[in-house]
Amino acid sequence: MSETSEPPKPAESSSPMAAVIPLAGLPRQILYQSAFALLSRPLQGISAHEGLLLVSELRPRPEDYARVFAPAYVELARRAYDALFLAARPLERSPQQTVLRLSMATAAELSEYGVETCEFPGGYREILGALLPESLWVHWKYVAPGSSSGMAYDGLTRLDDRWVWFPKPYRVLPLAAAAEAQATAQAPSPAPTQAPSPSPTQATAPTTAPAPNPTAPSSPDGEAGSAGTTAPSESAAASSTSAPPKVTEMWKE
Repeated sequence: MSETSEPPKPAESSSPMAAVIPLAGLPRQILYQSAFALLSRPLQGISAHEGLLLVSELRPRPEDYARVFAPAYVELARRAYDALFLAARPLERSPQQTVLRLSMATAAELSEYGVETCEFPGGYREILGALLPESLWVHWKYVAPGSSSGMAYDGLTRLDDRWVWFPKPYRVLPLAAAAEAQATAQAPSPAPTQAPSPSPTQATAPTTAPAPNPTAPSSPDGEAGSAGTTAPSESAAASSTSAPPKVTEMWKE
């Protein structure tokens, strides 16, 4: 009798993406199982470092944006999420939230309310023009047994053989657009054209310092400002010092 041996088992990988195998073109149920396995990792008592590693491996690559967002939004999304992932943090849940609930839908399906789309925030329907219709999106939350509410997340999407995370695009894109518009509005105006050099007779003529104009605004060093200079209004000063919207709160609801 010939002996048979079992094939060697592959070494376990420390990567949180190890459970995600190439699934391009496979049925929705297989994608659901793959996402469920990936997002169940925080329920397995992983350390904060392992949780941060999970998030970092879901970070979009530069070429990913054009496969998810409409052309007009690709660069805006890339700048916004590059900034967001600089403040990345692990997925969070309370010790009592031990159940994972997951919904999955394409951007085209998110235009209508249904069983698979009812859990998604309504903001998705406001940015459908920024998403490619065929892009697949996942909403999930960690809840306590018997509860329907908990720590909710969304923005996971499938790209061929891997999952990529764009947290809360319905908030990130509008905030990024508003911040960039604000920065453009506050950009300094072009410098005025330099006055022509004085003629020789003007250069040699004696000059007398003009008397201070009491109605002219003061310059920073306390001297009277030049004619035509106006002090910024309170509203303009407030807008120039207002901070751009924070992105760190985009990670969770």
